[in-house]
This record gives sequence, C-alpha cells and structure tokens, in this order.
Amino acid sequence: MKKENTFTLKTENKNRNTATAVVVLAVAAVLLAIDQMLKYFVLRDLRPVGTVTVIPGLLELTYVENTGAAFGLFKQVMWLVVAVTVVATVAIIVLLFRYKRHSFFSYTTAALLMAGGIGNLIDRIAHGFVVDYIHVLFFDYVFNFADCCITVGAVLFVIHVLFFHPRGERDTSQGAGKQMSRQLLIPVEEAGQRVDKLLSAALEDMTRSAVQNLIENGCVTCGGKALSKSAKLKPGDQILVELPEVRPLEVRPQPIPLEVVYEDGDLLVVNKPKGMVVHPAPGHEEGTLVNALLAHCGDSLSGINGVARPGIVHRIDKDTSGLLIVAKNDFSHTRLAEQIQAHTFTREYSAVVYGSFKEDSGTVDQPLGRHPTDRKKIAVLPNSPSARRAVTHFWVVKRFQGFTQLRLRLETGRTHQIRV
Repeated sequence: MKKENTFTLKTENKNRNTATAVVVLAVAAVLLAIDQMLKYFVLRDLRPVGTVTVIPGLLELTYVENTGAAFGLFKQVMWLVVAVTVVATVAIIVLLFRYKRHSFFSYTTAALLMAGGIGNLIDRIAHGFVVDYIHVLFFDYVFNFADCCITVGAVLFVIHVLFFHPRGERDTSQGAGKQMSRQLLIPVEEAGQRVDKLLSAALEDMTRSAVQNLIENGCVTCGGKALSKSAKLKPGDQILVELPEVRPLEVRPQPIPLEVVYEDGDLLVVNKPKGMVVHPAPGHEEGTLVNALLAHCGDSLSGINGVARPGIVHRIDKDTSGLLIVAKNDFSHTRLAEQIQAHTFTREYSAVVYGSFKEDSGTVDQPLGRHPTDRKKIAVLPNSPSARRAVTHFWVVKRFQGFTQLRLRLETGRTHQIRV
C-alpha cells in the first residue's frame, strides 16, 4: 500500500473531539467573563440609581436582586436551582468529552448553557441572589446576559433535536433472554436519494456490503415497511435501521506461527502460507488464519465482518500463498475497504497456468457466479442476471513447455476469480 494512501488514525479523531470540546469550554469561559463584567458594572453604577432608560417606551436597565431562577422563577427553592445547575453543568462537560456525535448546534448549545448557568450560580454563591438588569417594557420580567445565554441555548437545543439531529439512537430489547438490538433513526433531507447510498454515508463504520446485508435482511424500514436498496426516498422520510448487537467472538485463539511482514496500531500484513484457510467455515473450524490472528492480536481486530472474520479485509484461497492486510479496528477496516473499492489498493499475484499465451499482456473480463448445478463451484455465466463482473489484468513473465508464468492484477475481487 502506498504511503500517500495512509489514513487518519482513530486516535487522531479522538484527539480532535477532545480539542473541540476544549474550544467549547473556552468559548463558555469568554461568555462567562462577559456576564460577570456586566454584573460588576451594574453593581457599581446601576445599583445606586436603580433605573436608567435606554430606549423610551421599550428598554430600561433596572437593578433587581433575584433570589429565584431565570426571570425570577422558583424563588422559594433556591437550593434546588443550585443543585440543578451544578448537575446540568457536569453532565454537559461529560457529554462533550465522551459523546462523539456532535454538531455545531450541540457545541453552541453547550457553550451557552454552561456560561449562563455558571454565571448565575456565581451570583448565588457570592451574593445570595442573581443580579438582573435588563427590562424590556412589554415583558414582565427583568433578566440578565446569563439568562439570554440560557434561553438561546435552550432554543437551539430544541431546534437541533427537532430538525438537524443526524440520527436518533437507542437500545431496544425484544424480551427477556432475547438478543438486544440498536436502532438508528435517520432523516431524509433530499428527494431521490437511494436507501443504500444514504445508509453508506450515514453509517461510516460499516462497509457497503454490510449495509446491503442489513437491507436484504429487512433491517431497514420506512413507515413500518422494509425497503429495497434501490428504493427512492423523499424529504421528511424517517429511515429506521435495526443493528443486531455484536455477538461475543466464538472463534477460539490458537498459537499458530504467523509470518508478520509489517504491523502498527491499526493494521498488520501477514504472509499466509499455502494450505491455510483464511477464516473458519464448515469443515474448517480451527487452524485458520483467524485463529492465529486472535492469538496474536487478542481483542485488537475489527468486527465489521462478523464473529467468524475479525480483521479480514480481503481473502485468498486456501492453496494460495501471499500477503494479506488485516485491520485492527473498524476505522482502518472501513478505510482499507474504501481503497479496494476505489482501486487505489493494488493486489497482484504470481501464477503458473496451463498452456501458452500468444499475447504478452491482456485483460480477462467475464461475469462469474455459482455454477447452476454444482453450487460449490464458480463458473463463467455470461447470460445469468446473478453473475457479477470479474476483471483480471495479466502480463506474461516467462513461457515454459506447456505452461506460462503470469503476473496478475485484480480489478475486482470475486471468489475464485483467478482460478476460473
């Protein structure tokens, strides 16, 4: 894999989230400083005079000592207001650093709510009351800059939840003892979007084939009806995706020697020997590359391909030897799969084949699928709608009597593509 195709590491995303959360706290601190500065001037200059008219008939600055919450509410339970403020502030800070799915709305809301809540909390602790001073004459209550922050933050939060939140997420149970599942609610914003493309963009940690499996298994619905992958959507549709919970890994680790060519925190490259099956399958439950990888990597393997194929991004046949890239986490797995799909990830093979080739190079482009009578075999099926295009480029390396050595480059990755 080329150096320029290396991907951003998962730890960098985590650091970016942390850095953004720190920026939000800094913005909240600036707003808090503005609030406290305004209150300082109010206590120094406005308290002695009581009221100053700013816009006749519309706006006044009126000094008020508020012993309740915002706009003078809950005056008799100040202790409750203090407790709610402290709990809410701590909760916002925790969510900022631990929850990854944020938007501009949620960051802005967090900064405003923290600044307003802490600003008024400082007043209650320092003075026993909140300093209010803004009086809009057609409004009965006197308020302050912190109250404005809280109000705007609350309004933005409601707008974010109702109109702009990218997905709802919750855990649901099908009953005692049954498997838990996770549901995602994805809103449709543009007309004509295909279900598979929308989900591929929304579910960033899933491969395109995994998304298509969800659709084919009826896990994607709209209005209670299962959708096909080509179904067209309209604005306002709500797509419900049910993701089965990842089952515990059932494949047993085995201390099988591995020839590791390269390894870092996100992937490793192994040289698979001839005769080793890549992942467990009927008749090959043990002694596979996956069994060896579990012993070598432990839990540090991607889970996108399910419990039987952790870390497996691409495969080669049992009787083929060669290099395989293994993903250690879902992020690297997704990025590697994207490179394979975009053909920026080169897979080359060396093979000795029967017969002589007149051409020095060429391309084999044929549709492959399951043999119509022997389902264990793959065959060229030019007239079958279920066949999938398979493209292999070849170059002659050396000619022998009755045999030819070839260098092969795969453009697609169909089962037994080279052999067929």
